[in-house]
Amino acid sequence: AAPAAPAPVRAIARLADDFTPAHRFEQSFDVPFEPDVVFALFADIPAVAACLPGAVVDAMPAPDRVEGGMRVALGPIHATFRGTARLTRDASARAGTIRGAGADGGSSTEGEISYRVLPGMAPGTARVALEVGYTLKGPLAQFGRPGLVREVAGRLVSAFAANLAARLSGTPAPAHATPGLNPLRLALDLIAARLAALFGRGG
Repeated sequence: AAPAAPAPVRAIARLADDFTPAHRFEQSFDVPFEPDVVFALFADIPAVAACLPGAVVDAMPAPDRVEGGMRVALGPIHATFRGTARLTRDASARAGTIRGAGADGGSSTEGEISYRVLPGMAPGTARVALEVGYTLKGPLAQFGRPGLVREVAGRLVSAFAANLAARLSGTPAPAHATPGLNPLRLALDLIAARLAALFGRGG
């Protein structure tokens, strides 16, 4: 019998060196732990991924490189945007960057995140300041209006912060954490919140 054909090599999306994001925004969140403790955890990539709903880590070919993806559920459709990311850390400034790209075959995303872990308003707390730049391509881009992306990102950041605090305290993750990113559910939640605010002002 003829030898079996080798399995096809899966293409992994990579970010171009000259990447310039189409959109940028800033986010921040607070956690009740010392900045040094929070920054130290950020060096544990699998632990960080476990705090982000939908994130998966496939491999770490080098300390500054990770291969993985983000699971997305849109109604009956489930997809995972897979790609690579490059990581940098500056311990003296408690800062770092994550630059990566992902694709699911039809759509793709490219992005960079810069973060700094700062002292929080209260003693023993930390504030994580994020600067996010991204570009969406393909069918996904039609859902990628900057305002909606910022609001969805805000929901993800809130879930990440709650999971991060739980992990640092050694307690189970909050029940609201989900196994994947469901943009349809998030969008419906945002619409409901806006309608509630509108009718609340009207009353």
